[in-house]
Amino acid sequence: MTNPNDKPKLVVKKKNMQPVIEYCLENAVEFAVKHKPLPDDEWEIELNISTIKKAIQLGMFLRENRLYPVGMEPVVVPVPKNKKTTVIPKKEEADVEENEEETIQESTLSKSEPEKGNTLF
Repeated sequence: MTNPNDKPKLVVKKKNMQPVIEYCLENAVEFAVKHKPLPDDEWEIELNISTIKKAIQLGMFLRENRLYPVGMEPVVVPVPKNKKTTVIPKKEEADVEENEEETIQESTLSKSEPEKGNTLF
């Protein structure tokens, strides 16, 4: 179980630091910033939250900005790969269309020409 006196900590990169600091200044939340030089030049921001209302507001802000406190990162579930689907190449589709046109032309030619074997005269 965590200690109730623990303060929430965020580990953010430089590009995400400005919105967090602006939020803290606007909502009068005390904070401390520490530089973590390794591995990706990240910053650790420790927030001093004193009331439940401020905690809820902070949680809403963090979710809106897709930031997560240390130890509360979302679990990434691997997505199963779909079975390979067979894709008909465009060349075959063109061949099918040409074959359809040939059969249509043949059927129209045979209808327009009178049949010699079935005539009475």
